[in-house]
Amino acid sequence: MSKRILVIEDDQQLRRLIRTFLQFEGYEVVEAQDGLQGFEIFQTQPIDLVILDMIMPVKDGMETLMDLRVKSPDLGIIVMSGGDGTGPEPYLEIATRLGASRILPKPFGRHGLIRAVQATIESAINPRRE
Repeated sequence: MSKRILVIEDDQQLRRLIRTFLQFEGYEVVEAQDGLQGFEIFQTQPIDLVILDMIMPVKDGMETLMDLRVKSPDLGIIVMSGGDGTGPEPYLEIATRLGASRILPKPFGRHGLIRAVQATIESAINPRRE
């Protein structure tokens, strides 16, 4: 059974590109254009993994990440950001502190995306025992 991935990204072209990359790898993809729509989808459909942009209108990635963590503490969440002109580092650091499973600085390539997805799914299947 293929994994269902929710991509929450306000840039339609990037969202479609991510969908294409993931579908090529056999994943089922659901799309949302902002955090509000993404969280609503998450609450109504089974989702195995979320790929979340940090900077979006309506409901940003930070708020969405916190809501997803409250609702599903073990959910795999990959947070991506290109920053706001100063670079992605501050946003990705915040995302890590808020519980992102992985971070992905923009721009990224197909292989970086697929590696992050596979690693996140693998860690959900085989969590570390500490």
